[in-house]
Amino acid sequence: MNLAIWDIESSSASTDFGSIIEIGGILVDENFKEKDRFNFRCRLPEGEIPQAMALIVNKTSVKQLTQGNLSHYQMLGEVEKIFKKWSPAIFLGWSNIGFDDEMIRKEFFKGIRYPYITNASPNKRHDGINIARAAYAVDTSVLETEINEKNNPVFKLESLSRMQGLDSSDAHSALTDATLTAKILSIIKKRQPNTWDMFLRTASRSDTETIFNASFFFSFSDGHHSVHIHRDYETVLLIQGYGEVVFVTANEDNTKKEVHHLKTGDAIFIPRLYGHKSVPMGPRVTLSLGANPAKAMHTTNFMNKVPNQSVSPYN
Repeated sequence: MNLAIWDIESSSASTDFGSIIEIGGILVDENFKEKDRFNFRCRLPEGEIPQAMALIVNKTSVKQLTQGNLSHYQMLGEVEKIFKKWSPAIFLGWSNIGFDDEMIRKEFFKGIRYPYITNASPNKRHDGINIARAAYAVDTSVLETEINEKNNPVFKLESLSRMQGLDSSDAHSALTDATLTAKILSIIKKRQPNTWDMFLRTASRSDTETIFNASFFFSFSDGHHSVHIHRDYETVLLIQGYGEVVFVTANEDNTKKEVHHLKTGDAIFIPRLYGHKSVPMGPRVTLSLGANPAKAMHTTNFMNKVPNQSVSPYN
């Protein structure tokens, strides 16, 4: 499936009050061979006051905002035509799910255009920064990164591009950012060919549900990210493949809690609907194996059958 890699520049950091003023993208095949590209700028919609810092970041002048060839409405119409032509494809950018996708949905909706074009069937969507983070969690040598003051890797597009030896001097222009995203993703595919296809398997809701229904998946964490106490509808065996994790388990009414410290090679068995949370002590990889025991069996009855194993970690 082709990859439609795109980026926007806007008049504000807010998806509610700003407007898209530039949008660019490239279409590549599964081997990152370019098939098409576009870049459009437009005039700022009348009556809108742009955010000064946004214009500084994306290097937009007042002349560009007021004297462009396309109106905002016309530009969105051209983008819609191209996105339809590029379909079916996996649409993705860099941090696009939280910003670019939200912005274009609202802009298309206000312009009486179909707002879900980037992810509704036959299209799928993903986010380049999520793929990069996952690849780095698998193998830190896949990408060179800067380290911030908190000793965490930096995944900002401009920084990451520069660390790979790419020219990022024109970052924060739409087509340049789309091109840099494509180059970074091509590096990941080249260095992690086996995991690349796995990353793309989560590009749609139905594909992701298939993975979870298979009850076999890995979870990664690059730091101390805690997950709140929750209950799975399956019996789960968690195997600690790398790193250390503290698991907190709780009975059905949360009146009894136990703490278990798992190191590499340890495992913990958690019955269906038994409360638990994980607190990674650093970078970690955990394998989760789920199984649905006798479906007609009440949870309490199931737990009574394995009272000594319900929350016991073992090597």
